[in-house]
Amino acid sequence: TCTLYASPQFASVGEVVVLELDTQGNATSATIDGTSVAIPVGKKMVTTAAAGSFQVNGVVSGQGGTNGCSVTYTVDNGPPPPPPGTPNFAVVSTYCGANTLGTSVSKVCLAVVKKDANTMDLRITDALLITYNDGSMEAAPIISRKTEPSSQPGDLRVIEDLTVYANRQVSADNYVVLDTNIATLTKLPPLRDGAVPASLQGKTPRGVAFTVDQLKPFGVSAR
Repeated sequence: TCTLYASPQFASVGEVVVLELDTQGNATSATIDGTSVAIPVGKKMVTTAAAGSFQVNGVVSGQGGTNGCSVTYTVDNGPPPPPPGTPNFAVVSTYCGANTLGTSVSKVCLAVVKKDANTMDLRITDALLITYNDGSMEAAPIISRKTEPSSQPGDLRVIEDLTVYANRQVSADNYVVLDTNIATLTKLPPLRDGAVPASLQGKTPRGVAFTVDQLKPFGVSAR
C-alpha cells in the first residue's frame, strides 16, 4: 500500500509543491504520476504554472500486486495586488515577524514588488523589508530562490534558500560584483487555510543577523 502527500496543499502560481510517496510492505517499484521515485520514501517536486485543483496519483508494485493512492493540491493566483494608487516598484509587505536574536533588527517582512503592465517583465517580484530598532527601513530584493524538500521521511516542510541583493557591490579590476546574502525561508504543511511562510533567518544588507521564528500575514501583529 502507499500514502501520497502534497506540501503545501494550497500553493500560489510559481511556487513549488513537494510530493511525497510513502510505501508500506514489500514494494519493488513506485511512481508519482508516472515518474519513478525511491522506495520506501520517494519525492517529486512540481513547479505550479496555473491556478486550479490538481490530482496526483501514486502507484506501488511488488510481489503482491499493484496498489494506488492519490492526493489533491490547490493552486491560486497568489497574494492580492497592492491597493490602487500604489506606485510602481513600491515594496508591499505580505508576511512579517519580529526578530528574536536581540540584534538591531526589529522586524522582517516578506514583500511583493508593485508592477504594472509596462513593468511586468521585471524579473524581481519579491523582497525582504527590514525594519531596524531606530525606525529606519531597508528593502532587499530577492533575486533567486532554490527550493529543497526535507530529507527526513514524513517531514513535509519546504526550505527555500533566498539569494538577496545586499544593495552594494564589490569592485574588481575591470568590473564590479553585486554583493548578495543568503536567507532561509521555511514553509510548513497546511493547517487550516493552506501553507504559509513560517520562519525566516539570514542577514540584512548591513550585515546584521536576524531570526524570525513566526511569520504572520501583514496586518496581524508580529509582536
